[in-house]
Amino acid sequence: MTNNKKLKILDILLLTLTVIIIALAVIISFLHQDNNKVILSLVGFLALAVVGISTYRYWVAYPEFSGLKAPLFVPKAVGLGWSINPRNPIGLGLTIVLTAILIIVFIQAIL
Repeated sequence: MTNNKKLKILDILLLTLTVIIIALAVIISFLHQDNNKVILSLVGFLALAVVGISTYRYWVAYPEFSGLKAPLFVPKAVGLGWSINPRNPIGLGLTIVLTAILIIVFIQAIL
């Protein structure tokens, strides 16, 4: 599979997951019940999937940056701004730490 096909598939997957997360967040805001822990945990897992897929998308889109010489911050692949470079060892560590924080926050919200 070529990189362009992979990028198109990943973009569609990211867009779909983002729309689902927003829809579930709207449902949670309208429910205001104690039984929405299942929906909240689903949002958490989908958010983790978005983090993983976007990191993989970056590796497919920009294969030339790697090692300690890679910049820590790079232009975002989609949209405006800057993003953490997961190909830099410090950036990979930051990505792992941010993912762990996201997991902890959703576990605390569910419990």
